[in-house]
Amino acid sequence: YPNSQLIAAGTPKGKNIFRELYHRALAGEPGYYGKTYTSWDNPWLPEGEVQRLIDSLPPEAVRQEVYGEFVDVDEGAFRVIPREWLRQAVERWKASPPPTGYPTALGLDPARGGKDKTVIASRWGSYIGRLEVYPGKSTPDGPSVAALAMTASSQTTQINVDVIGIGSSVYDHIKGIHDQVAPINGAAGSKAVDKSKQFGYRNLRSQLFWQLREHLDPTSETKLCLPPDEEMIEELAALSWKLVGGNIYVNSKDEVKDQIGRSPDKGDAVAYSLYTMTPRFTQVVTRKPKGWYG
Repeated sequence: YPNSQLIAAGTPKGKNIFRELYHRALAGEPGYYGKTYTSWDNPWLPEGEVQRLIDSLPPEAVRQEVYGEFVDVDEGAFRVIPREWLRQAVERWKASPPPTGYPTALGLDPARGGKDKTVIASRWGSYIGRLEVYPGKSTPDGPSVAALAMTASSQTTQINVDVIGIGSSVYDHIKGIHDQVAPINGAAGSKAVDKSKQFGYRNLRSQLFWQLREHLDPTSETKLCLPPDEEMIEELAALSWKLVGGNIYVNSKDEVKDQIGRSPDKGDAVAYSLYTMTPRFTQVVTRKPKGWYG
């Protein structure tokens, strides 16, 4: 359109037409002009909020979300958990005495046949024990997986089960004999927010893995301990994230599988073990005093 102007403004993300236009401006092409504003330049955003945002995000994300830079990392996606944080968690595990008694919670990622594996992650507070791994052919149905979970737990252990596929049968069998069982459907919605209270989550899967990241952050008081397992480390280090509509989105299980060439069952079980079940409502019945007719 002759004698018209196009104003393209927004947060830089990935490789797209916005990036192309901006780089044309940087190169000094005639007719193009670029200007970068940071979150510090926003007069309606309190300084404390900006600093809280910086403290809650990885460095690459701070460059993008706060300082308005185009960051060339996986076309806009960022690593959820730095590999170094995972190594530190393993070193804490090696330096900690193994706990006794039954675990606080189990993370259960069931498989039925095929190349996938059934994995149980047992957690005692901030300590996750060695992962129990069973070939898919040894867990052909829900009852067989439920039996493994019940053997590894007590009545006070919370069992968190991935209910996609065979997991729904596992959950149903455990629910009939164990009160503390929670279904995990990664595609379900989430109402939680991150610790900075700046971002929500695209789905429950994103919530679980971001909260795992927060527990593994060296500044966290949790001091989570992870068992020495190279497959688990590879699976967790492969996770990436991006902001979608202001919410944190962590890449799907299928996307991770395509990236590493196998199902990330171990990493998923670890994340499931940290899920906290929402307390159920309890009905309280009070006996009426004798002679009371209200």
